[in-house]
Amino acid sequence: MVTPESGPVRVHRRRAIVFQWILSVVLVGVIAVLVNLNAREHYARMDFTEGKVLSLSDVTREVLGGLDDVLAIQAYISKDIPEDYLSLIGQIEDLLFEYRANAKDKVRLDFVDPLEDSSTEQFVRGLGIEPARFATIQRDRTIVVEQYCAIALFYRDQQETLVLRDARTLAQWVGLLEYELTRTIAKVAAGASTKVGLLAETKPPPQRGQRPHATPQFYSLREYLLRQQDVVDIDVSEGDPIPDDIDTLVVVRPTAISPRERFEIDQYLMRGGKVIFMVDRYQIAQRNMGGQVQIVAEEFDPGVLDMIERYGVRIERGLVKDEECARIMVPRQIRIGNMVGTQQVPVRYPYSVQVGEEGLLEDHPITSSLESVAFQWASPITLNEEETPGKRVSVVAKSSERSWLVHEFDDIAPDPTGISAEVPLNVETSPSTLAVVLEGKFDSAFRGELMPLTAAEEAIIKEANEQADDADETPADDDAESEGTDDEGADAGDRESTETNEAKARAEEILAREVLQQSPSTRVMVISDGDFISDANQNSLGFIFAVRAIEWFTVGADLVSVRSRGIVDRSLRELEDSERAWIKGLNIAGMPLLVCVLGLIRLFFRRRQRRAFTAVRAEV
Repeated sequence: MVTPESGPVRVHRRRAIVFQWILSVVLVGVIAVLVNLNAREHYARMDFTEGKVLSLSDVTREVLGGLDDVLAIQAYISKDIPEDYLSLIGQIEDLLFEYRANAKDKVRLDFVDPLEDSSTEQFVRGLGIEPARFATIQRDRTIVVEQYCAIALFYRDQQETLVLRDARTLAQWVGLLEYELTRTIAKVAAGASTKVGLLAETKPPPQRGQRPHATPQFYSLREYLLRQQDVVDIDVSEGDPIPDDIDTLVVVRPTAISPRERFEIDQYLMRGGKVIFMVDRYQIAQRNMGGQVQIVAEEFDPGVLDMIERYGVRIERGLVKDEECARIMVPRQIRIGNMVGTQQVPVRYPYSVQVGEEGLLEDHPITSSLESVAFQWASPITLNEEETPGKRVSVVAKSSERSWLVHEFDDIAPDPTGISAEVPLNVETSPSTLAVVLEGKFDSAFRGELMPLTAAEEAIIKEANEQADDADETPADDDAESEGTDDEGADAGDRESTETNEAKARAEEILAREVLQQSPSTRVMVISDGDFISDANQNSLGFIFAVRAIEWFTVGADLVSVRSRGIVDRSLRELEDSERAWIKGLNIAGMPLLVCVLGLIRLFFRRRQRRAFTAVRAEV
C-alpha cells in the first residue's frame, strides 16, 4: 500500500545515502593524505629479493648514522641516456633515495644533468669526471653517444667521485654501488684512507697494436684497489723496511724474491702486519715444438716457499685437475665448403678448477654468497702441523671430490674434445686445499738467524772494516814526515777521521738492527695460484674473491659483507649423458602423453556428467 509520505521519505533517504557516500570519500581522502604524510617519517618495507639487494644493509645504516655533518651527494646523470639503460639508471636513483631516507637530515641529494649547462659541465670535468660511451641502436644502426653517469660526494673539505667509465659494465657498476658508496662515505667521514702494499708486476697494459706482455700482469688489480684506498708499490730490494702504515701487504706471483726481501716481508709480519700470498709453484710458458704451440708447466722456486712453510703452510708439488672445471675459449678448426677457418668454442679445461659452493667455506667473510671461484694451474696446499698449534686455520677454498693430482705434464694445452676433463681410470680422487687463512701469533722465518745483507750494505761494512784497519796501521805520531803541524795536513786527517767514523756508524747501525722473533696476533693468507687474478681475468669471480680477501684484511668483515650482496653465478650445471637423454626423451614424448592424459580425464568427467543428466531426465 502506497502512502502520500512515501515519496518524500524516499527522497530524504536518497539524499542521506549520497551525503554519506560523499562524506566517506572525503574521509578516505583525508586519511590517505595523513597516512602519506606520516609515512615520510615512519614507513616499513619488505624486500623479497635474494640477498635483500633492494634494501640498505645494516652496515650502511650504521655508517650513515655516524655522520657528524651534512653529506652532499651530487648525482651527475644525463637525461638523454638511451632507453636500453634506463632500468639500471632507475636502480641508481632508487638506491640514492634510500640513502637520503635512512640518513634523514644528514644527506642532501641532488640530480644534475651536466649537459644542460656549459658551466656545470666544466665544473664536473674539473672533478675528474668524464662522460661514458653508451651504445644503442637507432634506425637499424648502432650509434655511440656520450652521456654522464657519475656520483660525487662532498663532506666538509673532502670530495670523492664514483664514475662509470664504460657503459658496458653498467650492470656490474650498479651491483657494487652500495658497497662503493658506503666505503667512500666511511672514508671521508674518517678523514683518512687505508693503504695496501702491492708487491707484484704492475706494468700498464700494452697499447693497441702492440704485443701483450709475455707474463700475466696485475695492472687491473692495482687500478681497482686505487679507487677506494691508497696503493703503495713495495720495493724492498735495497733493504728498506716495509712502512708500518701499510694495512695489508699483498705478494702476487713472486718470481725471484731475494733473502733480504723475504726478511723485510717477515719483519713486517712480525710487527703485526697482515700478508696475503698468491704464489705459483709452476710457471706456465708457451713453446713452439715442430710448428705446434705447446703450453708447458715448469717448476720453479718463487723464493717464499720456505718462509710460508715456517708460518704453517706448505705448497706441494703437482697441479690440481678437476672434473668440476671451468670452460675457456679455444680456437677450433672448422670447414665450410672448401674454406677452412677457426672458431672460438668453449671447452672444459681441467686445470681451471671450478670451486663450487661445497668447496667454499660457508659464512666466511671472503666466500659468503660467492657461488664459485675458478683457479688456474693451482697446486695443493697442506698444513705444517708443527707450526699450526695455537692458530685458527680456515680452509676457504678447496677442489671437489672429483679432483686429482698430476706430477708429469708435457703439454697442458686445452683439449678441444674435452675428454681430458674426465677422471682417468685407476686414479685416486680427493679434494685439494687451494686457499687457507691462518690467524694467530707467528714465529719469524729468520728466528735465530742474522739479517741478510744487501750488496750495498756489504760494501759499507767492508769499507768500514778497511778504514778501521788502515787507522790501526797508521802510527800514532808521524812527526818526522810532516815537520810540525801543517794546517792542510791536519784538515785532511780530520776529514779521514770523520769519514772513518761515519762509515763505522753506518756499519754499526746496519748490524745493530733487531730481528723480531714473534708477531702479535695477526693474519696470513696463502693462495696456491696467482694467474687467476691477472688482467685477463679481471671480470671473473676469482678476481672478486681476491679483492674481497684484500678488503677483509684491510677494512674488516662488515664492509666486505656489503660488497657480496647480489653477486651470484647463474651458470648452468653440466649434465651427464644419461640426464640429457632422459630430458630429450621427456620433451619428445612427454607433451603428447600429457595431452592424452588430459583428454582421458576430460572424457571421463563428460561421461559422468552425461549419465547424471540422463538420470535426472528419467526421474522427470
